Amino acid sequence: MSPHPPLIPTAPRPLQLIIALGRALQALEQVVGPHLVQHGLSLNRVLPVLEVLHHKGPLRLGEIRDRILLTGASTTYVVKKLEERGVDATAGMRRGFARGVRRAERRRAGR
Repeated sequence: MSPHPPLIPTAPRPLQLIIALGRALQALEQVVGPHLVQHGLSLNRVLPVLEVLHHKGPLRLGEIRDRILLTGASTTYVVKKLEERGVDATAGMRRGFARGVRRAERRRAGR
């Protein structure tokens, strides 16, 4: 017998796990949600970005966008807000990429 009583005694185990995850997400939203709102963010936009960064480390904005279900503008907004709060999401790669593009454009223009 399991050391923890089931959430719904008659429900199958997978359903019990889904219910437990839903309750955990609600609790997380209650605790973290108000802090995110102060910074113009929401848990359903921040959590996927943090998850991909946790598993893959700093990435380019396009790589983050390709791995999650947010539009390009939303990804940029979330990453910018996270970086303002000290999260090293792109490890400066965004700026380095932009500088490289500008240099290449100048070379083509003969400057």
